[in-house]
Parts: sequence; C-alpha cells; structure tokens
Amino acid sequence: MSKEGVKVRIMDREFTVACRKGEQEDLQAAADYLNHQ
Repeated sequence: MSKEGVKVRIMDREFTVACRKGEQEDLQAAADYLNHQ
C-alpha cells in the first residue's frame, strides 16, 4: 500500500496530505464538504 501526496485546498489554504492510492477522490470530497460548510 503505497501512499501519495495529494494537494487539497481547505478554507483557502493549500495542504499536501498523504493518502493511500485510490483514496484521492474521497479525500477531495471531504475537502469539498468542509469548504461548503
């Protein structure tokens, strides 16, 4: 299970987050959810 760095933007701040391959879409969906709260 390799991990990749994924850039996400949450509340106008950019973060690089490590996540497992195949979980990038879930991570982006979580960031989008937070941005719309």
